[in-house]
Amino acid sequence: MEWNWTLLQLAVSCQLLYVFIKAWQWYKLRGVPPGPTGLPFVGYAAFLGTNPQDKLLELSKTYGKIFSLYMGPQLAIILNDFSSIQAALKGQSDRFAGRSRDFVFRRLALEADGKSHGITFHDGEVHKRARRFTIQTLKEIGLNRSSTHEKILREIGLLLMTFADHRGAPFDPLYPITVCCCNAACVVCYGRQFDRGDPEFVEYLRGTELGSKVIAQANGFQSGYPMLRFLPSVMFPLWSRILETTRINRRFIHQQVMEHRASFVEGEVRDYTDAFLRGERRIVKNGLSAEDAFADEELSQNLRGLIQGGTGTTAVTLQWMMLFMVNHPEVQKWIHRELDQHVERLDLVRASDRANLPYVEAVVCEVQRMANITPFGLLRTNTKETTLLGYRIPTRSFILPNFASINGDPALWAEPGEFKPERFLDLVGKLQKPQHFLPFSLGKRSCVGQSFAQTELFLVFSNIMHRFSIECEDSTRPPSSTERFTDGLCHPVPFKIRAIHR
Repeated sequence: MEWNWTLLQLAVSCQLLYVFIKAWQWYKLRGVPPGPTGLPFVGYAAFLGTNPQDKLLELSKTYGKIFSLYMGPQLAIILNDFSSIQAALKGQSDRFAGRSRDFVFRRLALEADGKSHGITFHDGEVHKRARRFTIQTLKEIGLNRSSTHEKILREIGLLLMTFADHRGAPFDPLYPITVCCCNAACVVCYGRQFDRGDPEFVEYLRGTELGSKVIAQANGFQSGYPMLRFLPSVMFPLWSRILETTRINRRFIHQQVMEHRASFVEGEVRDYTDAFLRGERRIVKNGLSAEDAFADEELSQNLRGLIQGGTGTTAVTLQWMMLFMVNHPEVQKWIHRELDQHVERLDLVRASDRANLPYVEAVVCEVQRMANITPFGLLRTNTKETTLLGYRIPTRSFILPNFASINGDPALWAEPGEFKPERFLDLVGKLQKPQHFLPFSLGKRSCVGQSFAQTELFLVFSNIMHRFSIECEDSTRPPSSTERFTDGLCHPVPFKIRAIHR
């Protein structure tokens, strides 16, 4: 009898616990967008696959343009069309401009003072000041400045020589393009290029690529359970990469900053680092302590973010451009025709030629649309609880705008699956970009370097096309432009090209 009574008590306790848990879940998720359930602890992360943007598009057919799911312990809100993305990132830009405060992001932004820093990871007033300063500085020392423009053209010239050195033999274009993009970013940040064989630069480049991969893997499951980093089979590899990329980047950046401090001349701004030091000194000169936005640790993290953002995304975009050129020789003919009309064959294409080459720019835009290189942008959160399209969005939810839902929407683009650069030209052949073309995201977390990046893409791509015809390794088996994999950036399956001198 006593045994039966114990079993009854246990059964009642379990039922009460179940009711309590369900009531707590209901209260916590009241008014939140619906979505798939997922697994305990893991959430839905295990089902997203190698191209999560495609899986989320599939789920939107069931749950609508805005829905929710769990990534580990973290609630994520998925925005799956232009109207919902615009309503959040533009309509409530301040509230949806937060950055994730989870374990991976905090660790990447950690400096020697034990605090997180940098324009990439901050939110609030510090981020606003840092963003405003960075945008103004990039206008001052970017490609509008002749010295910066000439240095980047020299780097592009070295890339063209690397292409020519293969003498029509097949090669993978990604690494030489990545080196070129990293050095272009170094021109802006440090005022100089680095020798391709410099072992310190090679290691820095590796750390930069590694950092991009680490951020890409910072999903809710890995960030939500930091203790898992001590389990070799689960998160230990990610933790090791975090430590390695932090070590590599910190050492190289510290060396560059120290050299700039030693050679700084008042009134002479060579690059972003000089501009930052100038701002820091002006504050101190006025008898004030350095603001948070101008602390030494901020400079280190800002340089890291600018180099990382200016290398990986730009290089992968150019890799996609080579792939689309291989598969669309008819587009190459139109590009060559336009280039030959406006640029002498032996000259480098310059930024001043841009207005005369609308078709080349249209091709760049169409590649950005079809490749969908940054399918979600960098992870955002909402800083305060808010309501979006009638749904409650709890504070610090992950916000994932699925830009694939825009780039492939037949309501926004005629025949979205077709490669048609002319969609970006108006009736008289001038470049036109519709408001739903968002390769650099939207709102107060859009890319701070988008103007520089778009010009750099134009310069590198147009100069490659002016010098070469791009052909596939094997004309009987052209590489696929639909197969891809996503690790934060959307990559094509590796391929080789032949660069045939024109």
